[in-house]
Amino acid sequence: MTLCSIGVIARHYGVSPSTIRRWVEKGVIQTEGRTFGGHRRFRKPAVQSAETAERKIVGYA
Repeated sequence: MTLCSIGVIARHYGVSPSTIRRWVEKGVIQTEGRTFGGHRRFRKPAVQSAETAERKIVGYA
């Protein structure tokens, strides 16, 4: 099992680390645990990354 930092997971989904923290609070994703220093660790997602996924562009006015 590979555990990743919040930065790696944020880059994977194409969002900021603060968004990942918010998703954890809401229960959208789960942490696998914390380090002794209190840093969150996540399981490496098995889905394709945001760089390889087809993304939609949404414009706001």
